Amino acid sequence: MGAKHGRMAVPPADLNAPATLEDPKTADQVRNVLAETITQVRRRKLDTRTANALAYVATSLLRAIEVGDIEGRLKELEERRGKGSDGSI
Repeated sequence: MGAKHGRMAVPPADLNAPATLEDPKTADQVRNVLAETITQVRRRKLDTRTANALAYVATSLLRAIEVGDIEGRLKELEERRGKGSDGSI
């Protein structure tokens, strides 16, 4: 398998391998997936186009996780403060 524009093709056996990772749900888990992706690219087991797509999706996922965390913290603070049902503080 040759390289095209500096990318190595992923062997078909790797594409059919069962996924051993669970879906990342925390920023730490996303970081670990990205670290594994970097390792796979450096070992030439994952092509750069796929790695780039994973990084792009991971960035969106991190943003969604951050927003969800902030929403949860805000809700907790509002409940502690005793925010009224009409929206007044």
